[in-house]
This record gives sequence, C-alpha cells and structure tokens, in this order.
Amino acid sequence: MIRIVVDTDPGVDDALALILALRSPRAQVMGIGTVAGNVEVESATENALKVLRLLGRAEVPVAQGCAAPLVEPFHGAHGVHGRDGLGDCGLPPSGLRPSAEHAADQLVRLAREWEGALVVVALGPLTNLATALLKDPRLPGRVRRVVAMAGAFGVSGNVTPAAEFNVWADPEAAERVFSAGWPLTLVGLDVTRQALLADEHLERLAGAPGPVPPFVQAIVQAPMAFAAARSGLRALALHDPLAMAIALDPTLASDAPELPVAVELRGAWTRGATLADRRSQPAERGLGPARAQVCLRADVPRFLAAFLETLAG
Repeated sequence: MIRIVVDTDPGVDDALALILALRSPRAQVMGIGTVAGNVEVESATENALKVLRLLGRAEVPVAQGCAAPLVEPFHGAHGVHGRDGLGDCGLPPSGLRPSAEHAADQLVRLAREWEGALVVVALGPLTNLATALLKDPRLPGRVRRVVAMAGAFGVSGNVTPAAEFNVWADPEAAERVFSAGWPLTLVGLDVTRQALLADEHLERLAGAPGPVPPFVQAIVQAPMAFAAARSGLRALALHDPLAMAIALDPTLASDAPELPVAVELRGAWTRGATLADRRSQPAERGLGPARAQVCLRADVPRFLAAFLETLAG
C-alpha cells in the first residue's frame, strides 16, 4: 500500500488520474491539493470534489492551494478542458466543501505525519510544492519520492515549441521543485503522448456498470474534439493517468535514467523549457546539481489495459 498525496488542477485527464488512484488497491490517498492550472483553483477544487462524490469517497480531504503562479499571471487551458475543466458537459455541483487547510500546509503536515512514507504525485503546475518547500525547507527529506507530470525533454512542447504546460504555467516553481534534492521522477510528454485514449477504448467502456464509464464518456468529448481539430487525431493523451500509474507501479517506466535537469527561465521563445543532460560524460558547462529520473519510454500497452480495467470497475 502506497500512501500518496495528489497535487492537481482538474482538468479532464487529472480527473481520470484521480479515479485511477482512488480505485487502486495499491494506493491510499491521504489528501488532494488543488492548484491553478488547467482552470482556476476554485474550479479545480470543485472538480476534485466531483470525482470524490462520483466514487463515494467524500472522506478524502481536498485542500485548495495557490490561485496564481509565483511570478506570472494565471493563464489556464480552457480551450482544451472547457470553461469548467471537465469538458463543459453539465455535471451537477458536488455538494461537498474543501477543508480549511491550504494545500501547501496539508502537504507539509502529511509529510511530517508519514515521514519517509509519503509519495507526492504532482499533476499540475508545481506552485503548491514550491510553496511547501518555503514553509518547510526539510520537506525533501521527509517524503519518499515525488512523481510529477512535467516536462518535454526530447520532444516539442504542447504550449510553445519548447515548453510543456505544467512547467510553462509556473517555471519558477518548477525550477525550485527540480532543485529541491528529493527523489524526483518526471513523466513528461516524451512518454505521455504515447498513451492515447481513443474511441475504440470508449466503446469497450460503454457496457461497463457503475457511474464511472458514463462520466468518462461525458468529460472526454471536448478535449478529444480539440485534439481532432488541432492534429487530425481524435484521441486524448493520458498525461496525468500515466504519471499516476508510474507513481503506483514504477516498473511501467521501461526507460527512466537519472539525469541532470534544468528549467529555462529567461528565453524569449524557450521560457518553461525543460532540459536533461543525456551526455555520458557531461562537460564542465553542465546543467547544475538538480537530478531526476526522466521517463523516456513506458510500457503503454500494459498501462492502457490496467487503466481501462480500473475505469470499468
């Protein structure tokens, strides 16, 4: 059993990742923190609560976190996820309320209560984690590891040619988190673009019982239509579910070397870009001391099979 805290900005694929965690026999979800990213933090909080209501898991605490990045203004990804973050499919309100705790305070508290055991799964911009580091500089030594859906190391970005959304949305926070010194695994676009939810998968879910399959069918339509209009491929990249799956089963990452990593903070065209030094013997002009496991390949067929089984209940 892995004790996890999820930091997230739901978001359609975030919601799917939450379902995966909450239904997994491997995971005990100790808390959920929300952050501004795909949508405003208030909408992210409500969407997390909607997932808990759907699964009958209202006992899991949801702590609302940072409403804006450390430096730049909030941007959002409403064009992909809809104004409400769940595809604008008209879901009713959750009827639940978040806790009074800030997400960064929740993370610090849980890391102290479960020192050495807690796995942090970060699925949105890293603002809450960076804030928690300021509140407790000893935090990196208290957690078991951090798994973040972040970065694009050998592929192009999905917001700019160089930058992946979660890092681009708050590159200063990402730089702090990358440099913190905790065991860090980065699951970026290099692998998540390989894990696609297509109509054939939705057809397999159509006859499954329970409330989750129709919920999935409803929320994925808008981002799949967005993808079809943009690239011609009607499919949803399962960015956050794959990161969650690797957090729960690290063997899914078939190629994840530990590498020096860095975040570009200043480039006019490359701000928010992530770099990994894959040279066997880096020269003096390296990237600095920050290191992370960088996922370059994953066992996508095994992930998809388990993911669809989880959604089907």
